[in-house]
Amino acid sequence: MAELVGDKGELLEKAMKALRDSLLRGNLPPVERTAQLISESKHDWLAFPVLAGLAIRESENPQATDRLDDETKRRAVAVYSAVTLMPDQQPDWPKRWVSENPPVVLDVLYRCSLASIEKGDTYLTILNWLEQVDGLEDELHDFRLRLLKSLSVRLPLAQLPILDRLIYLLSKHLDPTELRKLVAQKLAARSMTDAQRIRWMIVDALVNAGEALHRLDEFIGTNSKRAQHLASFLGRYNLESSSGRGTLEFVGNFATNNPAQVLHALVGVLARHFPPREWRNGRLGDADKMSDLVRSWITDLGGLPTEESGSAFDDLIADKRLSAWRSELDFARYRQQRLQRDTSFKPMGVREVLALLQDGPPADVSDLHVLFYDRLGDLADCIRGDNSDPWRQFWADDRGSPPKQPKSEDSCRDALLAMLRTRLPEDVDAQPEGQYASERRADLRVVSKDFNVPVEIKKNSHPDLWTAIDDQLISKYTTDPQTDGYGVYAVLWFGSGIDGYPRHPTAHDRPGTPDELKQRLIASLSHEQRRKIGVVVLDVTKPQAQPSRQVKGRGPAVTSPAYSSCMAQGGKDVH
Repeated sequence: MAELVGDKGELLEKAMKALRDSLLRGNLPPVERTAQLISESKHDWLAFPVLAGLAIRESENPQATDRLDDETKRRAVAVYSAVTLMPDQQPDWPKRWVSENPPVVLDVLYRCSLASIEKGDTYLTILNWLEQVDGLEDELHDFRLRLLKSLSVRLPLAQLPILDRLIYLLSKHLDPTELRKLVAQKLAARSMTDAQRIRWMIVDALVNAGEALHRLDEFIGTNSKRAQHLASFLGRYNLESSSGRGTLEFVGNFATNNPAQVLHALVGVLARHFPPREWRNGRLGDADKMSDLVRSWITDLGGLPTEESGSAFDDLIADKRLSAWRSELDFARYRQQRLQRDTSFKPMGVREVLALLQDGPPADVSDLHVLFYDRLGDLADCIRGDNSDPWRQFWADDRGSPPKQPKSEDSCRDALLAMLRTRLPEDVDAQPEGQYASERRADLRVVSKDFNVPVEIKKNSHPDLWTAIDDQLISKYTTDPQTDGYGVYAVLWFGSGIDGYPRHPTAHDRPGTPDELKQRLIASLSHEQRRKIGVVVLDVTKPQAQPSRQVKGRGPAVTSPAYSSCMAQGGKDVH
Protein backbone atom coordinates (compact mmCIF):
# COMPACT_ATOMS: atom_id res chain seq x y z
CA MET A 1 0.00 0.00 0.00
CA ALA A 2 2.89 2.33 0.75
CA GLU A 3 4.29 1.74 -2.72
CA LEU A 4 0.88 2.50 -4.17
CA VAL A 5 -0.03 5.73 -2.34
CA GLY A 6 3.46 7.07 -1.74
CA ASP A 7 4.90 8.69 1.37
CA LYS A 8 1.62 10.02 2.70
CA GLY A 9 1.05 8.74 6.18
CA GLU A 10 -2.49 10.01 6.64
CA LEU A 11 -3.64 8.63 3.29
CA LEU A 12 -1.91 5.30 4.00
CA GLU A 13 -3.62 5.05 7.39
CA LYS A 14 -7.03 5.68 5.84
CA ALA A 15 -6.41 3.13 3.11
CA MET A 16 -5.43 0.50 5.69
CA LYS A 17 -8.49 1.32 7.78
CA ALA A 18 -10.69 0.96 4.69
CA LEU A 19 -9.23 -2.46 4.00
CA ARG A 20 -9.59 -3.48 7.62
CA ASP A 21 -13.26 -2.48 7.65
CA SER A 22 -14.15 -3.79 4.19
CA LEU A 23 -15.63 -6.87 5.86
CA LEU A 24 -18.18 -4.63 7.60
CA ARG A 25 -19.41 -2.82 4.49
CA GLY A 26 -23.13 -3.05 3.91
CA ASN A 27 -22.67 -4.05 0.29
CA LEU A 28 -20.67 -7.20 1.03
CA PRO A 29 -22.57 -9.78 -1.10
CA PRO A 30 -24.65 -12.47 0.64
CA VAL A 31 -23.73 -16.14 0.28
CA GLU A 32 -26.32 -16.74 -2.46
CA ARG A 33 -24.91 -13.93 -4.62
CA THR A 34 -21.32 -15.11 -4.15
CA ALA A 35 -22.33 -18.69 -5.08
CA GLN A 36 -24.01 -17.37 -8.25
CA LEU A 37 -20.86 -15.47 -9.19
CA ILE A 38 -18.76 -18.59 -8.62
CA SER A 39 -20.97 -20.55 -11.03
CA GLU A 40 -20.29 -17.81 -13.61
CA SER A 41 -16.50 -17.93 -13.02
CA LYS A 42 -16.61 -14.52 -11.30
CA HIS A 43 -16.20 -13.02 -7.85
CA ASP A 44 -17.30 -9.73 -6.24
CA TRP A 45 -14.94 -6.74 -6.48
CA LEU A 46 -14.75 -6.70 -2.67
CA ALA A 47 -13.33 -10.26 -2.50
CA PHE A 48 -9.63 -9.38 -2.26
CA PRO A 49 -10.13 -6.28 -0.06
CA VAL A 50 -12.14 -8.45 2.37
CA LEU A 51 -9.42 -11.11 2.49
CA ALA A 52 -6.76 -8.42 2.96
CA GLY A 53 -8.80 -6.85 5.75
CA LEU A 54 -9.15 -10.20 7.50
CA ALA A 55 -5.37 -10.69 7.21
CA ILE A 56 -4.84 -7.31 8.90
CA ARG A 57 -7.29 -8.21 11.68
CA GLU A 58 -5.60 -11.58 12.17
CA SER A 59 -2.21 -9.93 12.61
CA GLU A 60 -3.66 -7.54 15.21
CA ASN A 61 -5.98 -9.79 17.24
CA PRO A 62 -7.23 -13.20 16.02
CA GLN A 63 -9.65 -13.45 18.95
CA ALA A 64 -11.42 -10.31 17.78
CA THR A 65 -11.84 -11.87 14.34
CA ASP A 66 -13.47 -14.91 15.90
CA ARG A 67 -16.03 -12.66 17.63
CA LEU A 68 -17.60 -11.53 14.33
CA ASP A 69 -21.29 -12.36 13.97
CA ASP A 70 -22.39 -15.53 12.11
CA GLU A 71 -23.76 -13.73 9.04
CA THR A 72 -20.51 -11.81 8.54
CA LYS A 73 -18.58 -15.04 8.89
CA ARG A 74 -20.84 -16.76 6.34
CA ARG A 75 -20.23 -14.00 3.78
CA ALA A 76 -16.48 -14.02 4.45
CA VAL A 77 -16.28 -17.82 4.01
CA ALA A 78 -18.19 -17.54 0.71
CA VAL A 79 -15.77 -14.86 -0.54
CA TYR A 80 -12.83 -17.03 0.51
CA SER A 81 -14.32 -19.92 -1.53
CA ALA A 82 -14.65 -17.70 -4.60
CA VAL A 83 -10.95 -16.93 -5.12
CA THR A 84 -7.84 -19.02 -5.54
CA LEU A 85 -4.95 -18.34 -3.15
CA MET A 86 -1.40 -19.61 -3.24
CA PRO A 87 -0.48 -22.20 -0.56
CA ASP A 88 1.57 -19.62 1.39
CA GLN A 89 -1.40 -17.22 1.35
CA GLN A 90 -3.85 -19.61 3.00
CA PRO A 91 -5.27 -18.03 6.20
CA ASP A 92 -5.94 -19.83 9.49
CA TRP A 93 -9.35 -18.33 10.28
CA PRO A 94 -11.42 -20.66 8.02
CA LYS A 95 -10.16 -23.74 9.93
CA ARG A 96 -10.84 -22.11 13.30
CA TRP A 97 -14.32 -21.01 12.29
CA VAL A 98 -15.34 -24.43 10.98
CA SER A 99 -14.12 -26.02 14.23
CA GLU A 100 -16.02 -23.47 16.36
CA ASN A 101 -19.27 -23.54 14.38
CA PRO A 102 -19.38 -26.45 11.90
CA PRO A 103 -23.03 -26.06 10.73
CA VAL A 104 -22.60 -22.40 9.69
CA VAL A 105 -19.32 -22.81 7.81
CA LEU A 106 -20.03 -26.22 6.23
CA ASP A 107 -23.36 -25.04 4.86
CA VAL A 108 -21.59 -22.15 3.07
CA LEU A 109 -18.88 -24.48 1.76
CA TYR A 110 -21.55 -26.85 0.46
CA ARG A 111 -23.30 -24.09 -1.50
CA CYS A 112 -20.03 -22.77 -2.93
CA SER A 113 -18.84 -26.28 -3.83
CA LEU A 114 -22.01 -26.91 -5.82
CA ALA A 115 -21.44 -23.61 -7.61
CA SER A 116 -17.86 -24.64 -8.47
CA ILE A 117 -19.10 -27.96 -9.86
CA GLU A 118 -21.76 -26.14 -11.88
CA LYS A 119 -19.01 -23.91 -13.26
CA GLY A 120 -17.17 -27.02 -14.44
CA ASP A 121 -14.30 -27.24 -11.94
CA THR A 122 -12.52 -30.58 -11.98
CA TYR A 123 -10.99 -30.19 -8.53
CA LEU A 124 -12.29 -28.84 -5.18
CA THR A 125 -9.56 -27.30 -3.01
CA ILE A 126 -12.12 -27.12 -0.19
CA LEU A 127 -11.90 -30.91 0.23
CA ASN A 128 -8.17 -30.68 0.80
CA TRP A 129 -8.04 -28.05 3.54
CA LEU A 130 -11.02 -29.62 5.33
CA GLU A 131 -8.90 -32.76 5.74
CA GLN A 132 -6.58 -30.71 7.93
CA VAL A 133 -9.39 -29.94 10.41
CA ASP A 134 -9.28 -32.26 13.42
CA GLY A 135 -12.11 -33.48 15.62
CA LEU A 136 -14.97 -33.19 13.15
CA GLU A 137 -15.08 -36.69 11.65
CA ASP A 138 -18.86 -37.05 11.81
CA GLU A 139 -19.61 -33.48 10.67
CA LEU A 140 -17.21 -33.75 7.73
CA HIS A 141 -18.63 -37.16 6.84
CA ASP A 142 -22.13 -35.65 6.66
CA PHE A 143 -20.83 -32.74 4.57
CA ARG A 144 -19.13 -35.03 2.05
CA LEU A 145 -22.13 -37.35 1.92
CA ARG A 146 -24.45 -34.37 1.29
CA LEU A 147 -22.18 -33.14 -1.48
CA LEU A 148 -21.93 -36.60 -3.04
CA LYS A 149 -25.72 -36.95 -3.05
CA SER A 150 -26.00 -33.71 -5.01
CA LEU A 151 -23.68 -34.78 -7.83
CA SER A 152 -25.46 -35.45 -11.09
CA VAL A 153 -25.48 -39.02 -12.41
CA ARG A 154 -24.54 -37.44 -15.76
CA LEU A 155 -21.41 -35.76 -14.43
CA PRO A 156 -18.89 -35.14 -17.26
CA LEU A 157 -15.81 -37.36 -17.38
CA ALA A 158 -13.52 -34.41 -16.66
CA GLN A 159 -15.24 -33.86 -13.29
CA LEU A 160 -15.16 -37.47 -12.14
CA PRO A 161 -12.04 -36.83 -9.99
CA ILE A 162 -14.36 -34.90 -7.64
CA LEU A 163 -16.63 -37.95 -7.35
CA ASP A 164 -13.64 -40.23 -6.85
CA ARG A 165 -12.17 -38.00 -4.15
CA LEU A 166 -15.44 -37.87 -2.23
CA ILE A 167 -15.85 -41.65 -2.39
CA TYR A 168 -12.31 -42.15 -1.14
CA LEU A 169 -12.80 -39.73 1.78
CA LEU A 170 -16.12 -41.33 2.71
CA SER A 171 -14.54 -44.78 2.63
CA LYS A 172 -12.44 -43.81 5.67
CA HIS A 173 -15.49 -43.45 7.90
CA LEU A 174 -16.12 -46.40 10.20
CA ASP A 175 -19.87 -46.62 9.59
CA PRO A 176 -20.81 -47.19 5.92
CA THR A 177 -24.57 -47.32 6.62
CA GLU A 178 -25.46 -44.00 4.98
CA LEU A 179 -23.10 -44.63 2.07
CA ARG A 180 -24.75 -48.01 1.52
CA LYS A 181 -28.15 -46.28 1.27
CA LEU A 182 -26.77 -43.71 -1.16
CA VAL A 183 -25.28 -46.44 -3.36
CA ALA A 184 -28.69 -48.08 -3.71
CA GLN A 185 -30.29 -44.74 -4.63
CA LYS A 186 -27.65 -43.91 -7.22
CA LEU A 187 -27.71 -47.32 -8.91
CA ALA A 188 -31.48 -47.03 -9.30
CA ALA A 189 -30.98 -44.10 -11.73
CA ARG A 190 -31.39 -45.35 -15.28
CA SER A 191 -29.76 -42.33 -16.93
CA MET A 192 -26.40 -42.80 -15.19
CA THR A 193 -23.30 -42.82 -17.41
CA ASP A 194 -21.27 -46.03 -17.67
CA ALA A 195 -18.29 -44.32 -16.03
CA GLN A 196 -20.36 -43.46 -12.95
CA ARG A 197 -22.19 -46.79 -12.86
CA ILE A 198 -18.86 -48.63 -12.76
CA ARG A 199 -17.83 -46.51 -9.78
CA TRP A 200 -21.05 -47.02 -7.86
CA MET A 201 -21.02 -50.76 -8.60
CA ILE A 202 -17.53 -51.22 -7.17
CA VAL A 203 -18.52 -49.18 -4.10
CA ASP A 204 -21.65 -51.34 -3.84
CA ALA A 205 -19.45 -54.44 -3.83
CA LEU A 206 -17.11 -52.99 -1.23
CA VAL A 207 -19.69 -51.74 1.27
CA ASN A 208 -21.53 -55.06 0.99
CA ALA A 209 -18.41 -57.20 1.54
CA GLY A 210 -18.04 -58.27 -2.07
CA GLU A 211 -21.57 -59.58 -2.57
CA ALA A 212 -22.15 -57.50 -5.72
CA LEU A 213 -18.89 -58.27 -7.49
CA HIS A 214 -20.54 -60.75 -9.85
CA ARG A 215 -22.87 -57.98 -11.08
CA LEU A 216 -19.87 -55.76 -11.75
CA ASP A 217 -18.20 -58.57 -13.70
CA GLU A 218 -21.35 -59.14 -15.77
CA PHE A 219 -21.77 -55.42 -16.49
CA ILE A 220 -18.20 -55.06 -17.76
CA GLY A 221 -18.23 -58.33 -19.69
CA THR A 222 -16.06 -57.94 -22.79
CA ASN A 223 -16.50 -54.15 -22.93
CA SER A 224 -12.95 -52.79 -22.75
CA LYS A 225 -14.15 -49.18 -22.33
CA ARG A 226 -16.06 -50.10 -19.18
CA ALA A 227 -13.04 -52.00 -17.92
CA GLN A 228 -10.96 -48.87 -18.43
CA HIS A 229 -13.44 -46.83 -16.38
CA LEU A 230 -12.95 -49.27 -13.49
CA ALA A 231 -9.18 -49.15 -13.84
CA SER A 232 -9.22 -45.34 -13.96
CA PHE A 233 -11.28 -45.15 -10.78
CA LEU A 234 -9.20 -47.56 -8.70
CA GLY A 235 -5.93 -46.58 -10.33
CA ARG A 236 -6.30 -43.08 -8.95
CA TYR A 237 -5.67 -44.40 -5.43
CA ASN A 238 -2.58 -46.35 -6.43
CA LEU A 239 -1.09 -43.24 -8.02
CA GLU A 240 -1.86 -41.00 -5.04
CA SER A 241 -0.76 -43.48 -2.37
CA SER A 242 2.70 -42.92 -0.93
CA SER A 243 3.04 -46.64 -0.21
CA GLY A 244 2.19 -47.67 -3.78
CA ARG A 245 -0.53 -49.96 -2.42
CA GLY A 246 -3.42 -47.55 -2.67
CA THR A 247 -5.95 -50.02 -4.05
CA LEU A 248 -5.52 -52.37 -1.12
CA GLU A 249 -5.71 -49.43 1.30
CA PHE A 250 -8.89 -48.21 -0.39
CA VAL A 251 -10.45 -51.66 -0.18
CA GLY A 252 -9.38 -51.90 3.45
CA ASN A 253 -11.07 -48.58 4.26
CA PHE A 254 -14.43 -50.27 3.86
CA ALA A 255 -13.46 -52.80 6.56
CA THR A 256 -14.34 -55.71 4.29
CA ASN A 257 -13.54 -59.10 5.79
CA ASN A 258 -12.28 -60.46 2.52
CA PRO A 259 -10.03 -58.17 0.45
CA ALA A 260 -8.82 -61.25 -1.43
CA GLN A 261 -12.30 -61.69 -2.91
CA VAL A 262 -12.33 -58.10 -4.16
CA LEU A 263 -8.82 -58.23 -5.65
CA HIS A 264 -9.64 -61.61 -7.19
CA ALA A 265 -12.60 -60.08 -9.03
CA LEU A 266 -10.67 -56.96 -10.09
CA VAL A 267 -7.78 -58.93 -11.55
CA GLY A 268 -10.16 -61.38 -13.21
CA VAL A 269 -12.04 -58.54 -14.93
CA LEU A 270 -9.22 -56.21 -15.99
CA ALA A 271 -6.49 -58.73 -16.80
CA ARG A 272 -8.69 -59.94 -19.67
CA HIS A 273 -8.56 -56.48 -21.26
CA PHE A 274 -5.03 -55.32 -20.40
CA PRO A 275 -2.24 -57.89 -20.97
CA PRO A 276 1.25 -57.40 -19.49
CA ARG A 277 2.95 -54.44 -21.14
CA GLU A 278 6.30 -54.64 -22.89
CA TRP A 279 9.05 -52.87 -21.01
CA ARG A 280 10.38 -49.99 -23.06
CA ASN A 281 11.57 -46.43 -22.68
CA GLY A 282 9.30 -43.53 -23.39
CA ARG A 283 5.96 -42.25 -22.21
CA LEU A 284 3.42 -44.82 -21.06
CA GLY A 285 0.04 -44.96 -22.74
CA ASP A 286 -3.26 -45.55 -20.95
CA ALA A 287 -3.17 -49.29 -21.71
CA ASP A 288 0.34 -49.51 -20.24
CA LYS A 289 -0.80 -47.80 -17.05
CA MET A 290 -3.74 -50.17 -16.74
CA SER A 291 -1.43 -53.13 -17.21
CA ASP A 292 0.80 -51.83 -14.41
CA LEU A 293 -2.28 -51.44 -12.24
CA VAL A 294 -3.26 -55.09 -12.79
CA ARG A 295 0.28 -56.10 -11.88
CA SER A 296 0.09 -54.09 -8.65
CA TRP A 297 -3.19 -55.81 -7.74
CA ILE A 298 -1.63 -59.22 -8.33
CA THR A 299 1.19 -58.14 -6.01
CA ASP A 300 -1.36 -56.97 -3.42
CA LEU A 301 -3.15 -60.32 -3.63
CA GLY A 302 0.15 -62.14 -3.23
CA GLY A 303 0.76 -60.18 -0.05
CA LEU A 304 -2.27 -61.69 1.72
CA PRO A 305 -1.30 -64.81 3.74
CA THR A 306 -4.80 -66.32 3.71
CA GLU A 307 -6.51 -69.40 2.31
CA GLU A 308 -8.85 -67.10 0.37
CA SER A 309 -5.89 -65.51 -1.41
CA GLY A 310 -4.49 -68.92 -2.33
CA SER A 311 -7.86 -70.03 -3.71
CA ALA A 312 -8.12 -66.81 -5.68
CA PHE A 313 -4.76 -67.51 -7.33
CA ASP A 314 -5.80 -71.06 -8.17
CA ASP A 315 -8.91 -69.73 -9.94
CA LEU A 316 -7.00 -67.02 -11.80
CA ILE A 317 -4.29 -69.42 -12.93
CA ALA A 318 -6.94 -71.87 -14.18
CA ASP A 319 -8.73 -69.13 -16.17
CA LYS A 320 -7.64 -69.61 -19.79
CA ARG A 321 -8.62 -66.02 -20.59
CA LEU A 322 -5.71 -64.86 -18.41
CA SER A 323 -3.05 -66.99 -20.10
CA ALA A 324 -0.98 -63.87 -20.89
CA TRP A 325 -0.60 -63.28 -17.15
CA ARG A 326 0.25 -66.89 -16.29
CA SER A 327 3.91 -66.31 -15.39
CA GLU A 328 3.06 -63.28 -13.24
CA LEU A 329 0.33 -65.20 -11.44
CA ASP A 330 2.55 -68.26 -10.88
CA PHE A 331 5.31 -66.12 -9.35
CA ALA A 332 2.87 -64.22 -7.09
CA ARG A 333 1.24 -67.51 -6.07
CA TYR A 334 4.61 -68.97 -5.07
CA ARG A 335 5.32 -65.87 -2.99
CA GLN A 336 1.88 -66.04 -1.39
CA GLN A 337 2.35 -69.72 -0.50
CA ARG A 338 5.62 -69.02 1.28
CA LEU A 339 4.08 -66.07 3.12
CA GLN A 340 1.07 -68.15 4.15
CA ARG A 341 3.23 -70.99 5.43
CA ASP A 342 5.46 -68.62 7.39
CA THR A 343 2.49 -66.81 8.90
CA SER A 344 0.51 -69.92 9.85
CA PHE A 345 3.47 -71.86 11.27
CA LYS A 346 3.08 -72.51 15.01
CA PRO A 347 5.92 -74.44 16.63
CA MET A 348 4.91 -77.14 19.14
CA GLY A 349 5.98 -76.98 22.75
CA VAL A 350 8.12 -79.62 24.47
CA ARG A 351 5.08 -81.35 26.00
CA GLU A 352 3.31 -81.53 22.67
CA VAL A 353 6.40 -83.03 21.01
CA LEU A 354 6.77 -85.67 23.75
CA ALA A 355 3.06 -86.54 23.54
CA LEU A 356 3.35 -86.86 19.77
CA LEU A 357 6.35 -89.20 20.02
CA GLN A 358 4.42 -91.37 22.48
CA ASP A 359 1.52 -91.76 20.04
CA GLY A 360 -0.52 -89.23 22.00
CA PRO A 361 -3.40 -87.10 20.69
CA PRO A 362 -2.81 -84.99 17.56
CA ALA A 363 -1.37 -81.53 18.22
CA ASP A 364 -3.29 -79.83 15.42
CA VAL A 365 -5.37 -80.54 12.34
CA SER A 366 -2.32 -81.25 10.15
CA ASP A 367 -1.14 -83.83 12.68
CA LEU A 368 -4.63 -85.37 12.77
CA HIS A 369 -4.62 -85.54 8.96
CA VAL A 370 -1.25 -87.33 8.85
CA LEU A 371 -2.28 -89.76 11.62
CA PHE A 372 -5.59 -90.69 10.00
CA TYR A 373 -4.10 -90.98 6.51
CA ASP A 374 -1.41 -93.33 7.88
CA ARG A 375 -3.95 -95.51 9.72
CA LEU A 376 -6.12 -95.65 6.63
CA GLY A 377 -3.10 -96.88 4.66
CA ASP A 378 -2.50 -99.57 7.28
CA LEU A 379 -6.12 -100.62 6.99
CA ALA A 380 -5.73 -100.91 3.21
CA ASP A 381 -2.85 -103.35 3.77
CA CYS A 382 -4.83 -105.26 6.38
CA ILE A 383 -7.78 -105.67 3.98
CA ARG A 384 -5.46 -107.25 1.44
CA GLY A 385 -3.26 -109.28 3.77
CA ASP A 386 -5.28 -110.54 6.72
CA ASN A 387 -6.39 -114.19 6.64
CA SER A 388 -9.79 -113.33 8.16
CA ASP A 389 -10.81 -111.96 4.75
CA PRO A 390 -11.97 -108.45 5.85
CA TRP A 391 -12.56 -107.62 2.17
CA ARG A 392 -15.77 -109.71 2.32
CA GLN A 393 -17.47 -107.01 4.43
CA PHE A 394 -17.77 -104.85 1.32
CA TRP A 395 -19.60 -107.45 -0.84
CA ALA A 396 -23.25 -108.53 -0.70
CA ASP A 397 -22.62 -111.97 -2.26
CA ASP A 398 -19.31 -112.49 -0.48
CA ARG A 399 -19.32 -116.25 -1.10
CA GLY A 400 -19.33 -115.91 -4.86
CA SER A 401 -16.21 -116.85 -6.77
CA PRO A 402 -15.39 -114.15 -7.49
CA PRO A 403 -18.04 -112.02 -5.72
CA LYS A 404 -20.04 -109.84 -8.12
CA GLN A 405 -22.37 -107.60 -6.11
CA PRO A 406 -20.83 -104.84 -3.90
CA LYS A 407 -22.78 -103.56 -0.91
CA SER A 408 -24.34 -100.11 -0.98
CA GLU A 409 -22.06 -97.16 -0.39
CA ASP A 410 -23.54 -96.52 3.08
CA SER A 411 -22.96 -100.14 4.10
CA CYS A 412 -19.39 -99.96 2.83
CA ARG A 413 -18.87 -96.77 4.82
CA ASP A 414 -20.16 -98.43 7.99
CA ALA A 415 -17.85 -101.40 7.51
CA LEU A 416 -14.88 -99.10 6.93
CA LEU A 417 -15.80 -97.01 9.97
CA ALA A 418 -15.94 -100.07 12.24
CA MET A 419 -12.44 -101.13 11.12
CA LEU A 420 -11.03 -97.60 11.52
CA ARG A 421 -12.31 -96.95 15.03
CA THR A 422 -10.14 -99.72 16.48
CA ARG A 423 -7.07 -98.10 14.92
CA LEU A 424 -7.46 -94.56 16.22
CA PRO A 425 -6.04 -93.23 19.52
CA GLU A 426 -8.44 -92.67 22.41
CA ASP A 427 -8.62 -88.90 21.83
CA VAL A 428 -9.55 -89.31 18.18
CA ASP A 429 -13.09 -90.17 17.11
CA ALA A 430 -14.54 -91.07 13.70
CA GLN A 431 -18.18 -90.15 13.14
CA PRO A 432 -20.48 -91.01 10.22
CA GLU A 433 -22.06 -88.24 8.14
CA GLY A 434 -20.17 -85.29 9.63
CA GLN A 435 -22.19 -82.10 9.19
CA TYR A 436 -20.62 -79.02 7.56
CA ALA A 437 -21.80 -75.65 6.23
CA SER A 438 -25.26 -75.35 4.63
CA GLU A 439 -26.27 -78.69 6.17
CA ARG A 440 -23.93 -80.61 3.87
CA ARG A 441 -22.67 -83.94 5.18
CA ALA A 442 -19.36 -85.67 4.55
CA ASP A 443 -19.28 -89.49 4.70
CA LEU A 444 -16.94 -89.46 7.71
CA ARG A 445 -15.72 -86.81 10.12
CA VAL A 446 -12.52 -87.56 12.06
CA VAL A 447 -12.44 -85.38 15.18
CA SER A 448 -9.89 -84.48 17.84
CA LYS A 449 -10.21 -81.55 20.26
CA ASP A 450 -11.69 -78.62 18.33
CA PHE A 451 -10.50 -79.58 14.84
CA ASN A 452 -11.52 -82.27 12.36
CA VAL A 453 -10.78 -83.86 8.99
CA PRO A 454 -13.65 -84.61 6.57
CA VAL A 455 -13.56 -87.87 4.61
CA GLU A 456 -15.44 -88.42 1.36
CA ILE A 457 -15.89 -92.09 0.34
CA LYS A 458 -16.77 -93.29 -3.16
CA LYS A 459 -16.92 -96.68 -4.84
CA ASN A 460 -14.99 -96.76 -8.10
CA SER A 461 -18.34 -97.40 -9.80
CA HIS A 462 -19.82 -94.09 -8.60
CA PRO A 463 -20.69 -91.67 -11.45
CA ASP A 464 -19.04 -88.79 -9.50
CA LEU A 465 -15.80 -90.69 -8.98
CA TRP A 466 -13.69 -88.10 -10.84
CA THR A 467 -15.46 -84.93 -9.67
CA ALA A 468 -16.38 -85.57 -6.02
CA ILE A 469 -12.88 -84.80 -4.77
CA ASP A 470 -13.31 -81.19 -5.91
CA ASP A 471 -17.07 -80.65 -6.05
CA GLN A 472 -17.76 -82.21 -2.66
CA LEU A 473 -14.69 -82.69 -0.48
CA ILE A 474 -12.79 -79.49 -1.33
CA SER A 475 -15.64 -77.15 -2.22
CA LYS A 476 -18.09 -78.09 0.52
CA TYR A 477 -16.25 -79.65 3.44
CA THR A 478 -12.64 -78.42 3.67
CA THR A 479 -13.90 -74.82 3.68
CA ASP A 480 -14.89 -75.32 7.33
CA PRO A 481 -12.40 -73.29 9.46
CA GLN A 482 -11.93 -76.26 11.82
CA THR A 483 -10.48 -78.34 8.96
CA ASP A 484 -7.92 -75.71 7.88
CA GLY A 485 -8.38 -77.08 4.35
CA TYR A 486 -7.41 -80.67 5.17
CA GLY A 487 -9.41 -83.65 3.91
CA VAL A 488 -9.19 -87.26 2.71
CA TYR A 489 -10.70 -88.80 -0.43
CA ALA A 490 -11.13 -92.56 -0.04
CA VAL A 491 -12.09 -94.75 -2.99
CA LEU A 492 -13.16 -98.38 -2.65
CA TRP A 493 -11.77 -100.42 -5.55
CA PHE A 494 -14.10 -103.19 -6.69
CA GLY A 495 -12.09 -103.99 -9.79
CA SER A 496 -11.78 -102.50 -13.27
CA GLY A 497 -14.64 -104.65 -14.55
CA ILE A 498 -17.25 -103.47 -12.07
CA ASP A 499 -20.47 -102.13 -13.62
CA GLY A 500 -20.72 -98.34 -13.79
CA TYR A 501 -16.96 -97.64 -13.52
CA PRO A 502 -16.79 -94.18 -15.25
CA ARG A 503 -14.12 -93.27 -17.76
CA HIS A 504 -11.58 -90.53 -17.05
CA PRO A 505 -13.09 -87.20 -18.24
CA THR A 506 -10.13 -86.27 -20.49
CA ALA A 507 -8.19 -89.49 -21.14
CA HIS A 508 -11.49 -91.35 -21.70
CA ASP A 509 -10.11 -94.56 -20.25
CA ARG A 510 -10.47 -96.53 -17.03
CA PRO A 511 -7.33 -97.08 -14.92
CA GLY A 512 -6.71 -100.80 -14.64
CA THR A 513 -5.27 -100.92 -11.09
CA PRO A 514 -5.90 -99.18 -7.74
CA ASP A 515 -2.52 -97.48 -7.92
CA GLU A 516 -3.21 -96.08 -11.42
CA LEU A 517 -6.55 -94.73 -10.19
CA LYS A 518 -4.88 -93.10 -7.19
CA GLN A 519 -2.26 -91.38 -9.37
CA ARG A 520 -4.94 -90.06 -11.72
CA LEU A 521 -6.88 -88.60 -8.79
CA ILE A 522 -3.77 -87.00 -7.31
CA ALA A 523 -2.94 -85.49 -10.70
CA SER A 524 -6.29 -83.67 -10.68
CA LEU A 525 -5.21 -81.66 -7.62
CA SER A 526 -3.21 -78.45 -7.64
CA HIS A 527 0.18 -78.33 -5.95
CA GLU A 528 -1.31 -76.59 -2.91
CA GLN A 529 -4.23 -79.03 -2.70
CA ARG A 530 -1.91 -82.02 -2.70
CA ARG A 531 -0.37 -80.67 0.52
CA LYS A 532 -3.69 -80.93 2.36
CA ILE A 533 -5.82 -83.50 0.49
CA GLY A 534 -4.97 -87.16 0.96
CA VAL A 535 -6.05 -89.74 -1.62
CA VAL A 536 -6.38 -93.43 -0.70
CA VAL A 537 -7.67 -96.24 -2.93
CA LEU A 538 -8.57 -99.32 -0.89
CA ASP A 539 -8.53 -102.57 -2.87
CA VAL A 540 -11.49 -104.60 -1.57
CA THR A 541 -11.39 -107.28 -4.29
CA LYS A 542 -10.74 -110.89 -3.36
CA PRO A 543 -6.94 -111.34 -3.02
CA GLN A 544 -5.25 -113.95 -5.19
CA ALA A 545 -3.93 -117.00 -3.36
CA GLN A 546 -0.31 -116.31 -2.41
CA PRO A 547 2.28 -117.27 0.21
CA SER A 548 2.80 -115.28 3.36
CA ARG A 549 3.97 -111.78 2.49
CA GLN A 550 5.23 -108.81 4.39
CA VAL A 551 2.86 -105.95 5.09
CA LYS A 552 3.88 -102.33 5.48
CA GLY A 553 4.01 -100.97 9.01
CA ARG A 554 5.80 -98.34 11.04
CA GLY A 555 7.48 -101.03 13.14
CA PRO A 556 9.01 -104.38 12.15
CA ALA A 557 7.48 -106.08 9.12
CA VAL A 558 4.94 -108.81 9.90
CA THR A 559 3.54 -111.67 7.84
CA SER A 560 -0.09 -112.18 6.97
CA PRO A 561 -0.81 -114.96 9.58
CA ALA A 562 0.59 -112.84 12.39
CA TYR A 563 -1.19 -109.84 11.03
CA SER A 564 -4.59 -111.49 11.55
CA SER A 565 -4.64 -110.13 15.09
CA CYS A 566 -4.78 -106.58 13.71
CA MET A 567 -8.56 -106.82 13.36
CA ALA A 568 -8.96 -107.34 17.09
CA GLN A 569 -6.05 -105.22 18.31
CA GLY A 570 -6.60 -102.28 15.97
CA GLY A 571 -2.96 -102.36 14.94
CA LYS A 572 -1.84 -100.70 18.19
CA ASP A 573 0.36 -103.52 19.52
CA VAL A 574 1.68 -104.35 16.06
CA HIS A 575 2.78 -100.77 15.46
